[in-house]
Amino acid sequence: MRLLVVRLSSLGDIIHTIPAFACLRRNRELKIGWVASKAGLQILEMLEGLDQSLLNPLQGGEWAALRGWDVAVDFQGLLKSALLTYLSGAKERFGFSAKLCREPLASVFYNRKLQGFQGKHVMEKNLALASEVSGRRCQDLSFPLRVELTPWAEEKFGGKVILSVGASWQSKRLGAEKWGEIGRALKERGFEPILLWGKEDEREEAEGASRLCLCEVSPFLSIKEVFTAVKASMGVISPDSFVLHAASALGKPALGIYGPTSPERNGPWGRAEAIKAPVGCSPCWKRRCRKKECVRKLSAREVAETFASLLRDL
Repeated sequence: MRLLVVRLSSLGDIIHTIPAFACLRRNRELKIGWVASKAGLQILEMLEGLDQSLLNPLQGGEWAALRGWDVAVDFQGLLKSALLTYLSGAKERFGFSAKLCREPLASVFYNRKLQGFQGKHVMEKNLALASEVSGRRCQDLSFPLRVELTPWAEEKFGGKVILSVGASWQSKRLGAEKWGEIGRALKERGFEPILLWGKEDEREEAEGASRLCLCEVSPFLSIKEVFTAVKASMGVISPDSFVLHAASALGKPALGIYGPTSPERNGPWGRAEAIKAPVGCSPCWKRRCRKKECVRKLSAREVAETFASLLRDL
């Protein structure tokens, strides 16, 4: 039987879908494919047990590769992902009910729908859908990723704390001044921070923070290189972003800084903690914010102390 996983993006959400994939993969008779964005395919290249990775046809992938699946499972719940699920031609199309979809109309394209689940985290939601598909209880947070250390990564990131300045939402970005404060607070406690960035404006933010805390700035890294760097590092401090969730997936100490989103739904797990400023507007789920009170009132010293405490408790 051929089963197609549909989770196009974002990178953090693709990581959140891996435990559900791992549960489905326990059925060795299945041939499993996964359709994702160009960036997402870089994560899928490291995923053990995946038989086929497909580029989203809406980004230039082959439409023919989307056809011929017996079962399709949409873990995204958007109209575009639901449409691809439908166009796969699968007789059984699993997805979330309208009340669980980010875009409720997406549920029209499914003929097998998850009506509810226990818990709050998005991974619990994904595992519940995988349980519906497989007929077995899925609950393990398993991340079968092949990430090998390299001498370069160990030399560059070994023993250092990664401060990941990037985030897809403007409202999640802390800014150079706050990262500079966090870098100084960490150095006062004997840590060696290194600032990680992905886009050009993030590089400028990292360089601005570096001037304030005299911290090293990482060179540009590909997605696969980020995983290697995280594995080599002492741990990660990051907003709700791909790098934070990569750290959790690899079992590294991870401190998530939250404001517009909720750690109950999107938080790190395992050797991890979440921290947020005491403001009444959080979580607001806004992608952009003018005031950013959750950033302004965040204590850099508390961030550094929480990370130090996380390491002590391991």
